[in-house]
Amino acid sequence: MSIYYKVQGEGALQSRIFGEPLQFEDSKTEKIDQHRWVALDQLKPEMFKWPVDKYVCQMILDQLSALKMP
Repeated sequence: MSIYYKVQGEGALQSRIFGEPLQFEDSKTEKIDQHRWVALDQLKPEMFKWPVDKYVCQMILDQLSALKMP
């Protein structure tokens, strides 16, 4: 199951935006990704591991592109 949120903030984001996945060690000493914010102008399907996430990312980019067309 995948859950995606479309959010709009009020004012500037009061959090750091990371360009690389945050890495943490889990109990099995394997590295796991942490959730993060990515600026829309830096969003790319290649940033995602799972095919469904890549697909949704491309859908978002296509919607944004359509909004920018005259």
